Amino acid sequence: MAYNKLIGQGTRMLDIIPSDTAIIPFPGNNKTYDAVRGTTTITSDNPGSGLAAVLQCSSGDFINRGVQIGDIVYNVTTRGAGLVISVDSATQLQVDGGLDFSGALQVFSIYSKDSFPCRLWLPKQPRSLAIVTAGGDSINLSETNVLVPGATGTGEGTVWYGPQIKQILVTGTFGGVAADALYAIW
Repeated sequence: MAYNKLIGQGTRMLDIIPSDTAIIPFPGNNKTYDAVRGTTTITSDNPGSGLAAVLQCSSGDFINRGVQIGDIVYNVTTRGAGLVISVDSATQLQVDGGLDFSGALQVFSIYSKDSFPCRLWLPKQPRSLAIVTAGGDSINLSETNVLVPGATGTGEGTVWYGPQIKQILVTGTFGGVAADALYAIW
């Protein structure tokens, strides 16, 4: 049975990081959540190999956290998103080329590859945005072809996109990554 997801009725929210490989993760599926500390992120160690696509974290405990190939990695420090391509050990992962862990002490979150379509909310209208809808349709949106409730004509105003989405692509999004905040709401 279909249901209508109402704007403003969400119970979960996530700051979206665009990616050409990773879908938007559901925040309830965060594998790096620490209930004791009340945090959803952990910090990487200095990569011993110096490889950008190697994530090393002595406190990662990736095996016990159930990290699997295809899980979604958000590098909060560099605002990159991608996928786990191998779990080498409890303290080391290989991630796809869309992520760079060559720097020291980078903050990251890992989410299950299982996610749900979301609604998109932007506090400010973007110049261009490439999205993939829940149904798999790729759409390029720009400030000239979106409905903007309350817009001032200067590109300002709250923007809600009607369809449920599953991904915001780097390719086709202004500047490669969105300079303005992009939020997912469930």
